[in-house]
Amino acid sequence: MLVESIVLGREVVWINVACDELEELERVVRLAAGRFENALALAAVVGLESLPRAAFDHVWLVNVLTDPDHSPALHDELYERRGTELATARGTLTADRERAEQLAKSALDLATEGALLSTTVEELAVLGPLCRSRGRRMRPLVDEVETAIVGDALTLYRYASADDPAEPDQDPLRRSEAS
Repeated sequence: MLVESIVLGREVVWINVACDELEELERVVRLAAGRFENALALAAVVGLESLPRAAFDHVWLVNVLTDPDHSPALHDELYERRGTELATARGTLTADRERAEQLAKSALDLATEGALLSTTVEELAVLGPLCRSRGRRMRPLVDEVETAIVGDALTLYRYASADDPAEPDQDPLRRSEAS
């Protein structure tokens, strides 16, 4: 969020669910913003249900659909932890998958044609079929990179129509004229 806001000068809308981690993250970012004399523009946190109708050219779904607190059974399934000592052993896979799919549909509804989509390999199990069912595809733009905190593989994709040519973009982080 900070790179998008500070380096790229983009407007950021932070959509999240209320939780202890979110409160701590907001506190730390506000603290950092104060030390940089408000050079860090902190996006307001909004719930998906209260988001005004908008269109985004970058949707970031990283460890969202697989969050162990909000989708514990899906987390166990997608990380292949079911039945192991690392499993959360909570939740119901069907209910978790339905909730994750609804969240992903809502996020994809906000994505513009050709938007960037940042996500993890595990979340592709939910996002890939949804994109195909909408006549869309996720075209990878860069090789996977490891996330800083938990080490998940993260990739940038172009969210485009299924018949979009597969030529890789020269600069996947270029600023969209529509933003």
